[in-house]
Amino acid sequence: FLPGSEVTIHGRTFRCVDLDQKSCDFFAMRGVQVPATENYPEDEHRRKQRVVAEQAEAKLTAKKAAKSKSPLGGLKGSDQTLKFSAMWDDSARLYGEKNFYTLNFYLADETMEIRMVNRPSKDTFPVLLKRSKLPRDLGNPDAGHVTAAELVCGTHLDCYGRKIMILKCADEFTAGYYERVHNVKQSVVHIREAPKTIVKKVIPPYNGFGSEADSLANCLNLIPKPVSQDLHRFLNNRGKTLKFRAKFVNP
Repeated sequence: FLPGSEVTIHGRTFRCVDLDQKSCDFFAMRGVQVPATENYPEDEHRRKQRVVAEQAEAKLTAKKAAKSKSPLGGLKGSDQTLKFSAMWDDSARLYGEKNFYTLNFYLADETMEIRMVNRPSKDTFPVLLKRSKLPRDLGNPDAGHVTAAELVCGTHLDCYGRKIMILKCADEFTAGYYERVHNVKQSVVHIREAPKTIVKKVIPPYNGFGSEADSLANCLNLIPKPVSQDLHRFLNNRGKTLKFRAKFVNP
């Protein structure tokens, strides 16, 4: 069992490549010269793992180098984000309403993301625009994409057929960036709510079918509820019967 020797056990041949310190001391006490250790052979699976890891490391290095050469210079791309509050007015459509969003513009690569403000009834599709460059004109690829200079409060963005209106800057960094870089003071756009029309419920007159209480229950609920009985009247008049005598006026 020395390095470089081969041993066959039950039809399988094993090659010894290394020894631990205890085994080395054992052979040294008996005057046996231990050969130099060998390297473990690299199987195909480990070789592929090593190649994939090297390729991933190379891509990460190239990505970091590209970020360092960006036009922003020493700015931290992930931290330089312009945030706005925006709105898409869909109230002209049947059952439509005003939808409010948060618009994030990333200065590092001039991409933007539009996400809906958290609302319990509107969380099915919270992302209106995944982080990407928003084209100015879908029909004209040469028109380029939307830049930070075009994000001014009160203006509209054409987000793939939806007119997104920018309402205000969501943080102090965004407002200060436009004053410092573009010499523009962003103003807040106030949305006026249309007056709500209150529809009064009108009870139709009794038509004679069934009791008046049963007819009223059909007007108050989509699924009529049984008319509740007057329990006090029942208990107070239990066992009491009114009896009358009558005769035909014209027999």
